[in-house]
Amino acid sequence: GWTGEPAVFERDGRTWLVFGAYDRAVHFVDAATGEDILPAFPTGDLIKGSVTIDPHGFPLVYVGSRDGIFRVLAFDRPQATELWRLSANDVSPTKWNDDWDGSSLVLGDYLFEAGENSQMRVVKLNRGRAPDGTVTVAPSLVWNAPGWDDELLAESDNEVSIESSVAISGDTLYFANSGGLVQGWDISGLRTGAGPPQRVFRFWTGEDTDASVVVDEQVPQPGDGSLVEQYGCYVGNLVR
Repeated sequence: GWTGEPAVFERDGRTWLVFGAYDRAVHFVDAATGEDILPAFPTGDLIKGSVTIDPHGFPLVYVGSRDGIFRVLAFDRPQATELWRLSANDVSPTKWNDDWDGSSLVLGDYLFEAGENSQMRVVKLNRGRAPDGTVTVAPSLVWNAPGWDDELLAESDNEVSIESSVAISGDTLYFANSGGLVQGWDISGLRTGAGPPQRVFRFWTGEDTDASVVVDEQVPQPGDGSLVEQYGCYVGNLVR
Protein backbone atom coordinates (compact mmCIF):
# COMPACT_ATOMS: atom_id res chain seq x y z
CA GLY A 1 0.00 0.00 0.00
CA TRP A 2 0.80 3.66 0.04
CA THR A 3 3.11 4.37 2.99
CA GLY A 4 5.51 7.19 3.80
CA GLU A 5 9.25 7.12 4.42
CA PRO A 6 10.87 6.37 7.78
CA ALA A 7 12.56 9.06 9.84
CA VAL A 8 16.16 8.10 10.67
CA PHE A 9 18.09 9.75 13.51
CA GLU A 10 20.59 9.13 16.30
CA ARG A 11 19.52 9.08 19.94
CA ASP A 12 21.24 7.64 23.01
CA GLY A 13 23.86 5.86 20.92
CA ARG A 14 21.35 4.10 18.68
CA THR A 15 20.05 4.70 15.17
CA TRP A 16 16.28 4.99 15.35
CA LEU A 17 13.80 4.28 12.58
CA VAL A 18 10.39 5.80 13.21
CA PHE A 19 7.60 5.21 10.72
CA GLY A 20 3.87 4.75 10.32
CA ALA A 21 2.48 1.70 8.56
CA TYR A 22 -0.56 -0.07 7.19
CA ASP A 23 -0.85 -2.04 10.44
CA ARG A 24 -2.33 1.14 11.97
CA ALA A 25 0.66 1.88 14.20
CA VAL A 26 3.72 4.07 14.59
CA HIS A 27 6.89 2.02 15.03
CA PHE A 28 10.14 2.83 16.89
CA VAL A 29 12.82 0.43 15.65
CA ASP A 30 16.56 -0.03 16.24
CA ALA A 31 18.11 0.19 12.75
CA ALA A 32 21.01 -2.07 13.69
CA THR A 33 19.00 -4.96 15.15
CA GLY A 34 15.46 -4.53 13.81
CA GLU A 35 14.16 -4.77 17.37
CA ASP A 36 11.52 -2.45 18.78
CA ILE A 37 13.01 0.28 20.95
CA LEU A 38 9.55 1.19 22.17
CA PRO A 39 6.25 -0.65 21.74
CA ALA A 40 4.37 0.38 18.60
CA PHE A 41 1.84 3.16 19.14
CA PRO A 42 -1.58 2.13 17.76
CA THR A 43 -3.88 4.49 15.87
CA GLY A 44 -7.42 3.93 14.67
CA ASP A 45 -6.51 3.39 11.01
CA LEU A 46 -3.58 3.09 8.60
CA ILE A 47 -0.86 5.74 8.32
CA LYS A 48 -0.04 6.88 4.77
CA GLY A 49 2.26 9.86 5.24
CA SER A 50 5.83 10.22 6.49
CA VAL A 51 6.26 11.07 10.16
CA THR A 52 8.10 14.23 11.22
CA ILE A 53 10.67 14.17 14.01
CA ASP A 54 11.12 17.43 15.92
CA PRO A 55 14.10 19.23 14.33
CA HIS A 56 15.14 21.00 17.52
CA GLY A 57 16.03 17.95 19.58
CA PHE A 58 12.77 17.48 21.45
CA PRO A 59 11.80 13.77 21.61
CA LEU A 60 8.59 14.35 19.67
CA VAL A 61 7.07 12.77 16.57
CA TYR A 62 4.29 14.45 14.58
CA VAL A 63 2.04 12.08 12.63
CA GLY A 64 -1.42 11.89 11.10
CA SER A 65 -3.57 8.81 10.58
CA ARG A 66 -6.54 7.91 8.42
CA ASP A 67 -8.56 7.77 11.63
CA GLY A 68 -8.92 11.55 11.19
CA ILE A 69 -6.47 12.45 13.97
CA PHE A 70 -3.12 14.26 13.82
CA ARG A 71 -1.01 13.49 16.89
CA VAL A 72 2.03 14.73 18.78
CA LEU A 73 3.76 11.76 20.42
CA ALA A 74 6.56 11.84 23.01
CA PHE A 75 9.15 9.06 22.87
CA ASP A 76 11.22 9.83 26.00
CA ARG A 77 9.12 7.45 28.08
CA PRO A 78 8.93 3.65 28.38
CA GLN A 79 6.25 3.80 25.68
CA ALA A 80 5.26 6.42 23.16
CA THR A 81 2.71 8.77 24.69
CA GLU A 82 0.17 10.99 22.98
CA LEU A 83 0.58 14.54 24.27
CA TRP A 84 -1.86 16.28 21.93
CA ARG A 85 -4.24 15.59 19.08
CA LEU A 86 -5.95 17.61 16.37
CA SER A 87 -9.06 16.31 14.66
CA ALA A 88 -9.70 16.94 10.99
CA ASN A 89 -13.10 18.23 12.10
CA ASP A 90 -11.74 20.83 14.53
CA VAL A 91 -11.86 23.52 11.83
CA SER A 92 -14.47 24.46 9.26
CA PRO A 93 -15.47 24.64 6.50
CA THR A 94 -13.96 21.45 5.14
CA LYS A 95 -14.15 19.50 1.89
CA TRP A 96 -13.35 15.94 0.85
CA ASN A 97 -12.33 13.70 3.81
CA ASP A 98 -10.41 13.55 7.09
CA ASP A 99 -7.12 11.80 6.20
CA TRP A 100 -3.63 13.24 6.75
CA ASP A 101 -1.28 12.36 3.88
CA GLY A 102 1.35 15.10 3.98
CA SER A 103 4.21 15.49 6.42
CA SER A 104 4.18 18.39 8.82
CA LEU A 105 6.92 21.00 8.90
CA VAL A 106 8.23 22.48 12.15
CA LEU A 107 9.86 25.90 11.98
CA GLY A 108 10.76 27.60 15.24
CA ASP A 109 7.95 26.77 17.64
CA TYR A 110 5.34 26.54 14.87
CA LEU A 111 4.00 23.44 13.14
CA PHE A 112 2.57 23.68 9.61
CA GLU A 113 0.28 20.91 8.38
CA ALA A 114 -2.44 20.48 5.77
CA GLY A 115 -5.02 17.72 5.47
CA GLU A 116 -7.31 16.02 3.02
CA ASN A 117 -10.14 18.16 4.37
CA SER A 118 -8.36 20.91 2.37
CA GLN A 119 -7.55 23.08 5.36
CA MET A 120 -4.07 24.45 6.04
CA ARG A 121 -3.21 24.86 9.72
CA VAL A 122 -0.53 26.54 11.81
CA VAL A 123 -0.07 25.35 15.39
CA LYS A 124 1.99 27.05 18.11
CA LEU A 125 3.60 24.10 19.90
CA ASN A 126 4.78 25.75 23.14
CA ARG A 127 7.30 22.97 23.78
CA GLY A 128 9.04 22.63 27.12
CA ARG A 129 10.21 20.30 29.86
CA ALA A 130 8.49 19.02 32.97
CA PRO A 131 10.34 19.07 36.34
CA ASP A 132 11.37 15.44 35.75
CA GLY A 133 12.91 16.37 32.39
CA THR A 134 10.27 14.80 30.15
CA VAL A 135 9.12 16.78 27.15
CA THR A 136 5.89 18.76 27.24
CA VAL A 137 3.75 20.60 24.70
CA ALA A 138 0.82 22.99 25.06
CA PRO A 139 -0.24 23.48 21.43
CA SER A 140 -2.76 25.99 20.19
CA LEU A 141 -4.19 26.38 16.71
CA VAL A 142 -3.25 29.92 15.71
CA TRP A 143 -4.36 30.01 12.06
CA ASN A 144 -6.12 27.97 9.41
CA ALA A 145 -7.21 28.66 5.84
CA PRO A 146 -8.98 26.67 3.11
CA GLY A 147 -7.00 25.19 0.25
CA TRP A 148 -9.59 26.47 -2.21
CA ASP A 149 -11.18 29.74 -3.21
CA ASP A 150 -14.30 30.67 -5.18
CA GLU A 151 -12.33 30.96 -8.41
CA LEU A 152 -11.02 27.41 -8.04
CA LEU A 153 -14.46 25.95 -7.31
CA ALA A 154 -15.76 27.65 -10.47
CA GLU A 155 -13.03 25.92 -12.51
CA SER A 156 -13.10 22.46 -10.90
CA ASP A 157 -15.18 20.09 -8.82
CA ASN A 158 -15.12 19.92 -5.04
CA GLU A 159 -12.23 17.45 -4.98
CA VAL A 160 -9.79 19.93 -3.46
CA SER A 161 -8.04 17.82 -0.81
CA ILE A 162 -4.46 18.65 0.20
CA GLU A 163 -2.48 15.42 -0.07
CA SER A 164 1.04 16.85 -0.31
CA SER A 165 3.52 18.20 2.21
CA VAL A 166 4.06 21.91 2.66
CA ALA A 167 7.23 23.82 1.76
CA ILE A 168 8.60 27.05 3.19
CA SER A 169 11.09 29.36 1.52
CA GLY A 170 12.06 32.45 3.45
CA ASP A 171 8.79 33.78 4.82
CA THR A 172 6.55 32.12 2.23
CA LEU A 173 4.56 28.93 2.85
CA TYR A 174 3.65 26.95 -0.29
CA PHE A 175 1.18 24.10 -0.76
CA ALA A 176 -0.96 22.60 -3.53
CA ASN A 177 -4.22 20.69 -3.70
CA SER A 178 -6.17 18.17 -5.78
CA GLY A 179 -7.95 20.96 -7.57
CA GLY A 180 -4.62 22.12 -9.00
CA LEU A 181 -4.33 25.27 -6.90
CA VAL A 182 -0.84 26.24 -5.70
CA GLN A 183 -0.81 28.90 -3.00
CA GLY A 184 1.90 30.92 -1.27
CA TRP A 185 1.24 32.63 2.07
CA ASP A 186 3.47 35.22 3.74
CA ILE A 187 4.04 33.94 7.29
CA SER A 188 6.37 36.72 8.44
CA GLY A 189 3.67 38.02 10.77
CA LEU A 190 4.02 34.89 12.91
CA ARG A 191 7.68 35.73 13.47
CA THR A 192 7.26 39.46 14.01
CA GLY A 193 3.86 39.48 15.70
CA ALA A 194 2.45 41.66 12.93
CA GLY A 195 -0.53 39.43 12.26
CA PRO A 196 -1.78 36.26 10.56
CA PRO A 197 -0.45 34.92 7.22
CA GLN A 198 -1.49 36.71 4.04
CA ARG A 199 -1.80 35.08 0.61
CA VAL A 200 0.80 36.42 -1.82
CA PHE A 201 0.88 33.79 -4.57
CA ARG A 202 -1.76 31.92 -6.59
CA PHE A 203 -1.26 29.63 -9.57
CA TRP A 204 -3.65 27.08 -11.08
CA THR A 205 -1.99 24.07 -12.72
CA GLY A 206 -5.28 22.98 -14.26
CA GLU A 207 -5.46 19.52 -12.67
CA ASP A 208 -4.88 17.33 -9.63
CA THR A 209 -1.59 18.33 -7.97
CA ASP A 210 -0.78 15.82 -5.24
CA ALA A 211 3.02 16.05 -5.32
CA SER A 212 4.73 18.29 -2.78
CA VAL A 213 5.94 21.69 -3.90
CA VAL A 214 9.74 21.90 -4.17
CA VAL A 215 11.42 25.28 -3.77
CA ASP A 216 14.65 25.77 -5.71
CA GLU A 217 17.61 26.56 -3.46
CA GLN A 218 19.14 28.89 -6.06
CA VAL A 219 18.15 32.49 -5.58
CA PRO A 220 16.90 33.79 -8.94
CA GLN A 221 18.37 36.97 -10.33
CA PRO A 222 16.07 39.68 -11.68
CA GLY A 223 15.58 39.28 -15.40
CA ASP A 224 17.07 35.77 -15.67
CA GLY A 225 13.72 34.40 -16.89
CA SER A 226 13.90 31.39 -14.59
CA LEU A 227 10.86 29.36 -13.60
CA VAL A 228 11.51 30.31 -10.00
CA GLU A 229 11.46 33.98 -10.91
CA GLN A 230 8.14 33.51 -12.70
CA TYR A 231 6.35 31.16 -10.33
CA GLY A 232 8.33 31.02 -7.09
CA CYS A 233 8.40 27.21 -6.96
CA TYR A 234 8.36 24.03 -9.00
CA VAL A 235 5.30 21.80 -8.93
CA GLY A 236 4.39 18.52 -10.58
CA ASN A 237 0.99 18.21 -12.22
CA LEU A 238 -0.64 14.81 -12.27
CA VAL A 239 -3.00 14.61 -15.26
CA ARG A 240 -5.64 11.92 -14.86
